[in-house]
Amino acid sequence: MKSSTVLGIDIGATKVRVAPVPPKGEPGKAATFAVPAGAGPGQLADIIAEHAASLGKKHQFDAAGAGVPGHIANDRRTLLYAPNLNWRDVPFAELLESKLSLPVVLENDVNAAALGEHRFGAGRGAGHLICIFVGTGIGGGIICAGELVRGATGNAAEIGHMLFRPGGRVCNCGRRGCAEAYAGGFHISARYGELAGREGLNPGQILELARGGDENASRVIEDACQALVTLAVNLQTAFDAQKIVLGGGVMDNAKELFEKVREGVSTWLTGNWKSQVQIVASELGPDAGVLGAAALARGIL
Repeated sequence: MKSSTVLGIDIGATKVRVAPVPPKGEPGKAATFAVPAGAGPGQLADIIAEHAASLGKKHQFDAAGAGVPGHIANDRRTLLYAPNLNWRDVPFAELLESKLSLPVVLENDVNAAALGEHRFGAGRGAGHLICIFVGTGIGGGIICAGELVRGATGNAAEIGHMLFRPGGRVCNCGRRGCAEAYAGGFHISARYGELAGREGLNPGQILELARGGDENASRVIEDACQALVTLAVNLQTAFDAQKIVLGGGVMDNAKELFEKVREGVSTWLTGNWKSQVQIVASELGPDAGVLGAAALARGIL
């Protein structure tokens, strides 16, 4: 493994963050830009290359890692399906390599963020780690013995689609009752709109209404907490982690929600599962995905 600067790329459904990452892991100044509506893989790769070239005026890159919001084949070269981008079966690593003239490795965006927290953030020192990120949806990453758990087809840790209330609300994946359908930011807002007839409120605003006694808001927030607590308790029971990291835009911007979930998990865990695990807030924010992708890039040098 070389001690060199690599390019970290974090691709989301609506924006992309690109940053130089030197060996010590502190990212340099990042370039952030919106994903054009309906952008295809080639168009997005061209834009990434333009921003990388601008950053490259001050840095010499030896490799790049890209976190992508979708299912990544275990060769970490092919994007199998990115529902929010509407991409299927894209040889995206090869495409980026042709634009960047660098070796490239792919990873699911939330897996990359989990690896970032493991190497550089709240999960440092924990060989066994569970990360739960609550944003528009719910994503996760699981690390066992220091390695990401990817599964047989690369689709492990799609934890937002673990069942919380079978037969319940319709999730974006098409199934009913997923945890994401109750605790993902989109569904928190949508459900409050359905109950109260007020659309367009974000989870933080709904939490504030619940604090003020709004019954519909209280019901939505309580169900979201129950879904997240159930998710965390079941994951800890299955994986026996040393730390559970809670993060993502919704969790980062709603400290009270974090405390409610941490208290609920502590209440429901028993025995060794409870005594061993620490429940902590993520530390890296938007840098988690960039740093995790960069760590993967460093691993291919």
